[in-house]
Amino acid sequence: MRILEFIKQNCKNVEFKPLYELTIWDKKFKGIPKEWQEKTIKFNHILSADLKNLLCDDGDIFLLSTGNFSGYTNSEICKNFNQAEIIALPSGGFANIKYFNGKFIDSGNLLAISKDTSKVNLKFIFYYLQSNLKIIEKMFRGAGIKHPEMSSILSIKIPVPSLEVQNKIVEVLDSFSSLVRSLVRSLVLEKTAREKQYKYYLNHLITNARNSRIFKLGEVCEFVRGIRVTKKDLNNGKYLVYQNSLKPLGNYDKANCSANSTFIIVGGSAGSIGYSYDDFWAADDCFYCKTNENVINRFIYYILINKQNELLSKVRKASVPRISRNDIENIEIPLPPLDEQERIVRILDSLNELANGLSAGIPKEIELRQKQYEYWRDRLLEFPSKDSK
Repeated sequence: MRILEFIKQNCKNVEFKPLYELTIWDKKFKGIPKEWQEKTIKFNHILSADLKNLLCDDGDIFLLSTGNFSGYTNSEICKNFNQAEIIALPSGGFANIKYFNGKFIDSGNLLAISKDTSKVNLKFIFYYLQSNLKIIEKMFRGAGIKHPEMSSILSIKIPVPSLEVQNKIVEVLDSFSSLVRSLVRSLVLEKTAREKQYKYYLNHLITNARNSRIFKLGEVCEFVRGIRVTKKDLNNGKYLVYQNSLKPLGNYDKANCSANSTFIIVGGSAGSIGYSYDDFWAADDCFYCKTNENVINRFIYYILINKQNELLSKVRKASVPRISRNDIENIEIPLPPLDEQERIVRILDSLNELANGLSAGIPKEIELRQKQYEYWRDRLLEFPSKDSK
């Protein structure tokens, strides 16, 4: 990158200064030398429990939380807002450092501004702190909710190259992070589009299957309750045990269900539907499906996916949600001839594979781009100290 050569040429000996020399905070911290905080700046804060209540669709005032929640409000809903360029550090929890410039309402953050904008770009400080996040995480201490040890955080040495260099680095990192965000948005939109396409054809193909007749599920297949298994029964056997969720509970040395079977979770995740291509063990809060020669098991799987809302409506609300076999077997379904079932399953398998492939690939792609961004961010923020030779 050309920027690296620019930095090399313009940053022979960079001075490092402690964070307290470069920033002004909105709170006096205990145990801090007075000369570290000669003055503070005042900001308005609200309770974190009240922040989400301010959310609206047409706002221009940012809702600044300590966590991942973000959104906007407007001045009609809340007039008690701030306007500044700030770095935000959570007063408790974990080191979720944020930068913002504009109108905002804060809850639960410690806020800092640049002491001298003619010498220090606050966003440059933010990027540098972000690149040292693992170190800052260790400065959050406590037995329960962790809190920042501000004497350590304010002592962090920040490189202070010329303002020109700082601005150039910020410009490059802004551009890079914008590209990453844009890529993430496009990937998520593509995933959403494929999922919508899959759901549309799932309903369309089943509803409009050729030469269908209406049957009750219990007339064409049998739903059998699984067998009780306890944690002490689990071992390193080769058969997965499904219980209470679509994630397998463990392994067992024998199976009670054959390969290519549909099963329904009716416990804590009542109404979830799964399918196994291999033999497996179904625990007693699952039903698994046995079909006759006129029904393809995987077709029943897609039928149940399409009927999932109806299944959920039949779940009895109790301390442990349950659905009865009778309720499942009384659900009405369209059943076409075998060749039509096969055609529908082929199409839906292809669409499902495409949607699931995107679902699996997107997190990896996002992780790759994030690592790429972090690599170049850290490279751009490496400076030789004045004391180094």
